[in-house]
Amino acid sequence: AARGIHIKRLKHVINYDFPNNLEQYCHRVGRTGRDQNNNNNNSSKKSADKEKEKEPSADDPAFVRSIIALHEKYTELIVVHFQSNALFQKALKDAFISFMNRDVGKFKTADLLSTYADRLLRTGNSSSGGGGSSNVTTPLTDSEIEVQLERIVQLFTYIVDKDLFSEIYRNQLAKRLLNQRSASDEMERVMIGKLKLRCGSQFTSKMEGMLNDLSVGADHQLEFEEYVKKENLLDGKAELQVNVLTTGHWPTFKTFDNITLGPELTNCVKVFQKFYLEIKTNHRRLSWIYSLGHVLIKAVFNNTNKYELNVTTLQAVVLFYFNHTDDNIQSFNHLLETTNIPEEALKRILHSLSCGKYKVLKRIPNNETNTGDNKTNSKENISSKKIYNTDSFQFNNSFTCPLRKIRIPMANLEDIHSTTGAASSTSTALTKKLEDDRSHAIEAAIVRIMKIRKQFSHQQLIAEVLTQLSFFRPNPKVIKKCIEALIDREYLERDTTNPNIFKYLA
Repeated sequence: AARGIHIKRLKHVINYDFPNNLEQYCHRVGRTGRDQNNNNNNSSKKSADKEKEKEPSADDPAFVRSIIALHEKYTELIVVHFQSNALFQKALKDAFISFMNRDVGKFKTADLLSTYADRLLRTGNSSSGGGGSSNVTTPLTDSEIEVQLERIVQLFTYIVDKDLFSEIYRNQLAKRLLNQRSASDEMERVMIGKLKLRCGSQFTSKMEGMLNDLSVGADHQLEFEEYVKKENLLDGKAELQVNVLTTGHWPTFKTFDNITLGPELTNCVKVFQKFYLEIKTNHRRLSWIYSLGHVLIKAVFNNTNKYELNVTTLQAVVLFYFNHTDDNIQSFNHLLETTNIPEEALKRILHSLSCGKYKVLKRIPNNETNTGDNKTNSKENISSKKIYNTDSFQFNNSFTCPLRKIRIPMANLEDIHSTTGAASSTSTALTKKLEDDRSHAIEAAIVRIMKIRKQFSHQQLIAEVLTQLSFFRPNPKVIKKCIEALIDREYLERDTTNPNIFKYLA
């Protein structure tokens, strides 16, 4: 068909300038979709020369939406015009598997899909944003969200490293649930059900356990409130809500041990521990994760201005300390020694309280700050927003704000040992955890196979392991290392006559 000729009722034109086969053509179209996404990003940067350049974000839905549209387009083409022919379906599947498992940017496809699902399931989801040109956002209905989730899961089936998607999605699910940012528990269960249908109950068992923990926790909370009211505890001055999480279901969170909470928070902890460990059960051990907690504090400034501060538990520890000291000015080192909060974490806490938008504390720089062999001028120290060990802090009694309810944000504490930023730290920790989990899965598969076979050759064992592990594609070199590790731990042994044959040791 020549360009410029309009033919009525012609929906599709087949281009005979194909590559060798349809699979390569679909692959080329998928690659073009990625290139177009990159070109769109480049064009948007060129048009915003006067604006500050933005780092690429996994929360940008443009790429995922373009892939969904591409998949819908060619699925409809195969269903309508080729009557769902198996050859065309296989070509489409192979093409999507090929280009969706290629690392061409900063983020993996599994990360982008999971983040797009997180965007849909968070409170305040909308039908535009990211790559859209319209500033108007329309909340999505449950039926629209379910349709989008189904499309995400369809693309998810093409991903080889499904365990990577699972870890990223589980971390995002935990943040939604614990920060009360989930738009609907029903939609959360719908998404988990779709993943379970395609990957089995083992894949979603931890996610289901997270939702069950919060459902059981709601009943425990009602019993705890009745217990506090009956025993007349907490003196009616505080209200406490605790989420008890099963360690195996939830991601690993950063814990701060030996922190001095102060009398208010310490009393709350003791009351709940007595209720849960003595009345509910005595077969469990509670480990408190203060980095995830939130506290609503009623604060009074200048004896007249009353505010409700929404802060983290660690921020509350620092603020409560100023409530119990006669000396209004406290040095950084004294706060460090008194609260037992790690130094880097305390710096971030004090930065949020004294250098952020809402300065409820005053930062008092020292005249001269020693930093190794260098000395910074007092003027530079005063203008800097960096917290130094020689700084002091004072309750800002003159603080005013037109809002009565104030949320004071704080930087993430998960990456305080990182030198390259939160994203790389999270990526490194996630990669290490995936490697460990995969090694355990490979070893478990080897033991299962050898327990049945009793004796197997090296090539047959590797082929069988590759067949059994469906959530990721293991590297044959890693399988070989796991076999050697099992031999060292005396699960397997080599045949004395043929070293390429392994025997199972009961």
